Amino acid sequence: MALFVVSVSFIEDVEKRMSVRPMHREFLTNLHETGRLFAAGPFTDEKGGISIYDVADLAEAEVTLATDPYTIHGIFATTEIREWNPLFSRTSVEA
Repeated sequence: MALFVVSVSFIEDVEKRMSVRPMHREFLTNLHETGRLFAAGPFTDEKGGISIYDVADLAEAEVTLATDPYTIHGIFATTEIREWNPLFSRTSVEA
């Protein structure tokens, strides 16, 4: 498996984003429960966020992003997928 950082920015329509957010969060929960999501969350300015997929390869990362409800409903203004090679990591992050 490999780690892929997915960096996104959101469209400006907050109402539309909020209407799709429950589906997006359910999608991420499923990825996490099945071991395909290392971490995810929005930036504090609420203009975008990052997800880190734990998947086989770039093709699987692309398919995963394509099936995210935020992608399907046009919530992402921009997306970028990059393979990540972490040198340091903690086992948990305090919110």
